Amino acid sequence: MQKILPPEISDLQSRLDTSEGAERMEILHSLAVHYAETNPQTSEKYSGEGLELARKLNEDLWTAKFLLLHGRTRYNSNDIVNALEYLTIASSIFEKFDDELNIADCLLRIGRCQDLLGDSSRGLENHFKALKISQSLRDKKLESRAYMEMGLSCWANKDSALALEHLNKAYELQAEGNSKGDLAAITGNIGNVYIGMQDYKTAYKYFQKCLDIFKELNSEEGIGKTYISIGITLWGIDKLDDALEYVNKCLTIFERLDNKEVIAESYSVLGSIYTDKGEFETAQIYFDKALDISKEYNLQYKLENLYESKYQCAEKMGDYKTAFNFSKKHHEAVSRRLKEAAEVKTNYLNAMHDMDLLRNESENLSEKNTALSELNQQLNSKNNTLSDTLNTLHSQNAEIERINKINSKILSILAHDLKNPLGIIQQVTEMYSSNTIDESMVGEVLQDLHKNSKAALEMLTDVLQWGTAQVGKKNAADFSEINLRDLVNAKQDGFSLLLKSKNNTLINSCDENFVFKGDINMIRVIIRNLITNANKFTSGGTITVGHFDKPDEIEITVSDTGIGMNSSQIERLFKWETRQSSDGTSGEKGTGIGLLLCQEFVQAHKGKIWAESAPGKGTSFHFTVSKSL
Repeated sequence: MQKILPPEISDLQSRLDTSEGAERMEILHSLAVHYAETNPQTSEKYSGEGLELARKLNEDLWTAKFLLLHGRTRYNSNDIVNALEYLTIASSIFEKFDDELNIADCLLRIGRCQDLLGDSSRGLENHFKALKISQSLRDKKLESRAYMEMGLSCWANKDSALALEHLNKAYELQAEGNSKGDLAAITGNIGNVYIGMQDYKTAYKYFQKCLDIFKELNSEEGIGKTYISIGITLWGIDKLDDALEYVNKCLTIFERLDNKEVIAESYSVLGSIYTDKGEFETAQIYFDKALDISKEYNLQYKLENLYESKYQCAEKMGDYKTAFNFSKKHHEAVSRRLKEAAEVKTNYLNAMHDMDLLRNESENLSEKNTALSELNQQLNSKNNTLSDTLNTLHSQNAEIERINKINSKILSILAHDLKNPLGIIQQVTEMYSSNTIDESMVGEVLQDLHKNSKAALEMLTDVLQWGTAQVGKKNAADFSEINLRDLVNAKQDGFSLLLKSKNNTLINSCDENFVFKGDINMIRVIIRNLITNANKFTSGGTITVGHFDKPDEIEITVSDTGIGMNSSQIERLFKWETRQSSDGTSGEKGTGIGLLLCQEFVQAHKGKIWAESAPGKGTSFHFTVSKSL
């Protein structure tokens, strides 16, 4: 009978062929989980592919998840030792990620395997560890599951009283949740304990509770398995006809579900009940049906009990030949089981021995790693000290470089801006020494000379103050309110001899109430350089200082009526690498540094500087000062 798959599983299978990477791992994991309990072989196929992909992609957490599924399917296939190995490896990986939920899941399954292998002390220890994790996480469902596993472990060790105590605790916790299926499982296990105690009436009550839950869940499989459990309890209290009715109900359901394992179990129970009724031929028919299914589907664990039931039934019939043959088969099956169990036990003990060796080696390595970690911390401390020293040296070197650059700029400013006033003073003193100055002009010349020297001294003071501020702090700009007209007027007196020597006129067209924010020392250097530069290339003309007020900035212009420049000359003005000074109209020499200093000071005001000119049509220098200083 072909089972109808849930829509979500069909959808996952259809998406599998086109998926890759993380999406493919998620689909494979979901499919493996779906088939883990009902079809271990299919589940292992999906988890095996997922495990291979996870290892290929170096996804350790996914690797652990697929190993956990491998352990589940190996357990469901009765391969307990390999199941234990997969689960142990998965648990160690989950521990690296501190994934407590999956650690607890692994511990519960490891404990169950150890119970089956007869190592009940380790099994209970792992169940108890899982219980502690569930309690620390305050996960009622996980805590209930831990108590149930502890109960089953105690039941396997014939401690029915403690088993019931743990199972009842699991029931109480699960009753607080919403998982009816888990509640039914616990109820059924309590009924099984009472069957083991041969308290069939109490067992019957629990199985009736279990049946009610499965009917509420509309779980056909759960209902069918509970029917056979009820049939066994009725058989135990000698209600044989009622027992047959319930076992046949179970058989009807699982024939429809095509579950060969439960069908074989139902036939076996029916054969035993008919044996007790004295209907031996009918009993043998059911035993033979159960044997056929068990052999066809390799249900080896059922054959031993069936051989025993067959020979006991034949013996009661007086068919001693058949009884002898099946007694012999039973003996062989028991011997085979004991031999296989001994081999499994030996393999398990060897595995546990290897694990103990690995654990001891791991502890030794851990101690060595701790010692190495302490040495690394000491080395890191020394490295940090060295690093701090190097950082300090780098910082000091950077500061020295910064100060050297400032000193170079100070020298450049002084060399550039002191050259003209000192040259004029030299010319005047030479003229006076050679008596080429008319006596009537001496007073006027000395007055202009005084103004010129005063301007030079003020300029020198400004530069030194600026340099001091630069050395003292990285952000040397000191913004304050500046009246541009007053600043230009103050420069006009200092430039009188310079302008007179070229017969030029300085026009101050700035509004008398126009004020903006800037570094006054930097603005003075910019204005002085631009006026000096304009005078150098103008003869018998005018130099005009003006401004424009814009929304986000102000624009200041210094225009002249001099000889002008071509485009290639303009392009070289503001580049240190290509700076080139042209001779003035009276042969004045220069260094080309002044405009570069102007550019740097303008940038300190979040502005820009540029020139507009053409040969024979004069030059206009423009620079801006941001209003967001």
